[in-house]
This record gives sequence, C-alpha cells and structure tokens, in this order.
Amino acid sequence: MFRILALSDFSANAHDALLVAMRIAQLYGGEVIFAHVMAHPFVPATAPQSLFSELQEADQEQCREKLRKEVQVLFLETGIRHKEVMYRVEIVPTPLVESAVGLSERLSVNLIVMGNSGANVLKRIITGSNTVQMIDGATRPLLIVPPGFVFRGFSDITLVIRPQHFKSRAGMDLVFRFARTFRSELIFVFIVNEEENRPESTGFLAKHNLWDEVKEYAYNFYTLAGAHELKNLKAHTSSTATGLLVAFPTSKSLWKGLFSDSLTAAMAEQNKTPLLVIPESTPAGQKELQ
Repeated sequence: MFRILALSDFSANAHDALLVAMRIAQLYGGEVIFAHVMAHPFVPATAPQSLFSELQEADQEQCREKLRKEVQVLFLETGIRHKEVMYRVEIVPTPLVESAVGLSERLSVNLIVMGNSGANVLKRIITGSNTVQMIDGATRPLLIVPPGFVFRGFSDITLVIRPQHFKSRAGMDLVFRFARTFRSELIFVFIVNEEENRPESTGFLAKHNLWDEVKEYAYNFYTLAGAHELKNLKAHTSSTATGLLVAFPTSKSLWKGLFSDSLTAAMAEQNKTPLLVIPESTPAGQKELQ
C-alpha cells in the first residue's frame, strides 16, 4: 500500500500540504498518516512529575481531536469518500525531526508531505526552519508544498543534479511513478562548475542505472555552468512548465551550495512549485513502489 506521512502544525500552509497528501493517496489507493508534533506543556521546574504527565495527556488529547476535525474538513473540501483513502491520526512529541523520521520508518511510509515553513522568507530556510531540518534528517522522499499550492498533478518534472556528487537512490521510483501518472516530461538539469565538465547525458543515466527507465518517457537535458548557475536555474524553471522540482542532497553543505539564497528566493517568488527531496540513504527493508 502507498503510505503517506502528512505533517500538520495547524497552519494554513500545512492545510494546503494535507490536501496534496489526500489527493495523492486517492490516486494510488493509499493511506495517509496525519501527524502533529506536540510541544511539551509548560510546567514549572518545581512541579511534580504527575502534573506534567496530566498536562501532557490533556494537551495530547486536545491536539488529537483538533487534528481529527481538520481531517474531516479535508474530506469535505476534496469530496473524497472515506473508502477511497484510509487514514489514521498520530500525535507525537517534539523534537520534530526525530519524531517524524522515526514514525516514517516505523510505518514504512513511501512519502512525507509537509508545508514549507518560511517559504516566503528566504533567510528562515537557510538558517534553520523546520523545513531545512526535515531535509537534513529525512530518510524517505520528502515533498515540500508551498503556501497556496493547489494540486492538479505535476506537469514537467525538473530534476536538479550535481553529477559529481550524485548517487543512485531508491526514491527515484517515486519520480517515475509521478511521471507515469501525469504523463510528465522529465527535465534533467546538470549543475556543473565549468561547461567542459558537462556529462554525456545518456551515459550518465546509464551509469546510475536510470536510462532504461528514463527512455520510456518524454525527456530533455540541460546543463548550467559558471558563476551564475543559480540565476540560470531560476530562469530555467520560470521558462518551463515545471510543476515539480526534484533535489538530491548529499549533505547539509552541498544542500546549501545548491539551494542557496538565489534559488530559494526564486522558489519563494514563484510561490507555486513544490519541491521533492530524494534522500541519499533509504532505510533497509523499504520496498520499491509497485
């Protein structure tokens, strides 16, 4: 079963992300695990442990009921019938990354979906928002939904790759699944230091065991080189029908190198393009999508 972990902080952006999770689950006959990461209740240091436990239990039940009500609103907004999408509600403690990643591994989810906290304030993304923390910590594909995004499928899918750092990863199955479902064109954008470092496109994909799959779709290749690579990438995404950006971070430093202020600002200004992050590592035992 296709299983999605949808994270909610009860914000408007999170609600947009939950709607996307519902639609994707409906397409694939899947299940959505709606989860809220609950902050610890404020209790004076001198208070007895029993008081902390009572307050935590009360807060947990309050959050659970609030999330249940939001899920019912989602069914009404989407018109999805309960038999089309299975779901459950989970309330987990802070910190966000440890709880969300642990839940995604325990329940063997195929995709994590969350809103882009701070998407319109680029400094927050670079310096430590929940979004960046999840990018750094997620071990499953992570779909980041911008504010106000309305899901109508993904048209062109632009995959942004640094060839010298790229490694094959299981999460690519999800990209191909989206491409099949929405008849998307796959656009490979290679980020290189100099033009002469441009990889031979089909050879690069063959080396990483991707060519046999890619050649079944409409596809195209671009190379962005030089000092203005991020500016060029912004221009590229603006000039195409890109409905989904796909990133392949290999470390926090490389992520910051690729998605630094210029591209982040471009994504924020567009205010419409979701970002799918495919992590380098996938937990042992995760099944490929069928």
